[in-house]
Amino acid sequence: MENSSHHRNPADARAEQKGAHPSKGAVNARFSWRSIKQKPSHVKRNLAIVSGVIAVVLLIVVVFAVRFLSSLDVVCTYDDRGKPICLFFFRQTLPFECPPDCAGVDLHQTNLSGLELSRSDLSGVNLRRAEVRAARLILANLQAADLSRADLRRASLLAANLAEAKLEGANLRQADLRAVNLENADLSLADLFEANLGVASLRWASLAKADLSGANLREARLFEADLREADLSGASLYEALLRQADLRKANLAGADLRRADLREAKLSEADLHGAWYNDVTLWPEGFDPEREGAVFQY
Repeated sequence: MENSSHHRNPADARAEQKGAHPSKGAVNARFSWRSIKQKPSHVKRNLAIVSGVIAVVLLIVVVFAVRFLSSLDVVCTYDDRGKPICLFFFRQTLPFECPPDCAGVDLHQTNLSGLELSRSDLSGVNLRRAEVRAARLILANLQAADLSRADLRRASLLAANLAEAKLEGANLRQADLRAVNLENADLSLADLFEANLGVASLRWASLAKADLSGANLREARLFEADLREADLSGASLYEALLRQADLRKANLAGADLRRADLREAKLSEADLHGAWYNDVTLWPEGFDPEREGAVFQY
């Protein structure tokens, strides 16, 4: 009977001499880099193609991730109750020298949210349907600018010039519009819920069917303004100038009209239930506020 040791695999014998298990050594040899190098050329070519495709895909993912994160910005502000609110935006590249000089530039549907645009010249600019949320436009010149359907929620437009601007259907909820010039501006169908328009000039402005509920219009100048069917419920019109204003079918329920000047104003079919007035409020000749549901307050 022959000795079985003479018939062992030479590779197993060498592995045994090195102290390794024969079968483990065989497996390692089978899947080693050396064995891959020894594979046919078409297999190596396929492996190279797959590796190249994976590398390209990873590079594209990295590039898009960098571009995505670089255009992403965050602006934190506070609501009317002092609660912090952080808004995320995708920043877009603006034309050269804009700001501060953006006069006549076409920026329709552009995202300007959270940008610092104070004192910028934006006269005649096209901002139709643009995103301008929480942007700072203090003392900016927006004369004759087109902001139709633009989103200006919580934007700061303190003392800005918006004379003859188009703001039809614009969203100005809780925007800061104190001392702003909106003379001859078109604000029809605009959303001005709880906006601050204190001391604003709205002479000859069109606010037909606008939502001004809860808005601050203290000492605002609304001489000959068009407020037909506007919602002014709960708004503060303390000491506001509404002389010759058109308030037909307007909702003034619960509004503060103390010390307001409503001489020669058109109030037919206006809702004055619960509106406040005092002995300094000036009404159109022959108008009886108590009969219309208004409440006298000192």
